Amino acid sequence: KLQKAVVRILAGVGHGDSCRQIFPSLGILTMYARYALVSLVHIRANVERYGKRAHQHDTRQKHLLKAELHRLTATQRYNVDFTATKLFNSIPDSIRSLPLPTFKKMVRSSLSAAAIYSMDEFFKVKFISG
Repeated sequence: KLQKAVVRILAGVGHGDSCRQIFPSLGILTMYARYALVSLVHIRANVERYGKRAHQHDTRQKHLLKAELHRLTATQRYNVDFTATKLFNSIPDSIRSLPLPTFKKMVRSSLSAAAIYSMDEFFKVKFISG
């Protein structure tokens, strides 16, 4: 709420006006988008730390990183590595395989255009691949 209030002041709009169009026009990421960007860049920079699904079978999900499962759902929900791995696995392969600087630029531009207000909205983002 505080971030939206500051963006409204910067844009010179009223208290009741929506910020969805203002965030992209100012090039500012929402807090959720910033969290997603930092998480994705961390995973991409340290991708070798997060093992791929190791088995001998040719499956549809062999290219995904393995998210460490926990006994309790609450533990998974608040585990940064689990959440970041889930976010990373949801983006297209064409973006996942880019060099880190290009990856960061593409993800940032996609998140900036989307102005997400929740992590659920992240999974609906259409990533720009070039």
